[in-house]
Amino acid sequence: MAQFTILSTRKIASFLNEEAKAKGIEIMEQEFIEVRPVEEAQLYHEMERWGTYPGKIAVVFTSQHAYKSIERLLRPAPFRGATVGTTWQIFCLSGATRNTIIEGGYLDEAQIVATADNGAALAEKILAYGPFDEVVFFCGNIRREVIPAALKKQGVPLHEVVVYETTETPAIATGHFDAVLFFSPSAVRSFFSVNSIPKSTACFAIGPTTAEAIAGFTDNRTITCEKPYEQVMIASVCFYLQNREQYQ
Repeated sequence: MAQFTILSTRKIASFLNEEAKAKGIEIMEQEFIEVRPVEEAQLYHEMERWGTYPGKIAVVFTSQHAYKSIERLLRPAPFRGATVGTTWQIFCLSGATRNTIIEGGYLDEAQIVATADNGAALAEKILAYGPFDEVVFFCGNIRREVIPAALKKQGVPLHEVVVYETTETPAIATGHFDAVLFFSPSAVRSFFSVNSIPKSTACFAIGPTTAEAIAGFTDNRTITCEKPYEQVMIASVCFYLQNREQYQ
């Protein structure tokens, strides 16, 4: 029988689930948001325009969902046989976003010019490596203003292309949880729209933006991952639960 039970607001890698179970921690998974790619027909002209752009172009990803939404168009066939994305200089968040781009196999890892743990730091790197003829931000319908505001402040033209849509899917979480894991502000809002947690339940945030969202709903102990990786999240919660007396 598990000593601790935690709730993850999205599905996690099965091997991480097994690692936690071996330490007496049961992870319950419940999706609190739904992510849907924009229809391919809507993206076709944007990808034709930016996918084969001949100039110096910076392409920005702050979500693995953004990359996954355009991945199906990163191939030669749709655009007159042109190889899509080969001129891109990519700036992305570290962690799942970077890993997803590399694992996709359509873009060269060498095209990733810089990564950062948050949007503010990523914007600074885009500015440092510029100027660019064009900066294109592939994003969702819900995105923070940090990167657009930082670039526009410096007079950098930014083209935002919405490639996926996020819908909150609230669900009542039953049972007692020693911790709740959050991976996005959208999931935070969705969870707390129908749930509350006792003071003894700790919250874990994948990054500072998510932690800020949690603070808007509860003053429970919130621990922010040092790096925005799923593995770091699970390691952090395992350490916390096995050493809670150090946090008193």
